[in-house]
Amino acid sequence: MALLAAVLVLAGTFTMRWLKAPSGEGGVGLSGVEGCRGGECQTMDWDELTKGARADKDLELLKTASMVALIGSVLAAALLLAIGISGVATDRSMSLITIFSIIGSVLALAGAIGTVVLLLQYFEKAKMELGYSFFVYAGGCVLGIVGSIISRGGRGYATRR
Repeated sequence: MALLAAVLVLAGTFTMRWLKAPSGEGGVGLSGVEGCRGGECQTMDWDELTKGARADKDLELLKTASMVALIGSVLAAALLLAIGISGVATDRSMSLITIFSIIGSVLALAGAIGTVVLLLQYFEKAKMELGYSFFVYAGGCVLGIVGSIISRGGRGYATRR
């Protein structure tokens, strides 16, 4: 479960459909914005969007929130990978890592919800909708929480399952 959760979290992290345009072409993700017209898509990361005079305070806040969420997502996925690999490689539960994984997954989910709220507020006029990347990511976080709890099994450090 933890390995699948890590894959889902990483897939949701690096895709640009946390929010999608009502027309279905283009979207916003943690790494930037993608605009599509007539089958051709152009991607801009947050650094490109905040260069020069066109950057406002709200866009800078979005960039910061997205970068923090992206780093947190990669860390949460790394913890989930550690749990998944330890579960496959041994018959022992690594209690300390599972505790950090649970905390990391909960924080990643909370950060994702906060980031989506900020994105929805900023793109309010464009009437953006939640996209599949957010649901993949949130599902990965929930699966990571459940998988980490199951992996821990409620027992002490490095106990047999």
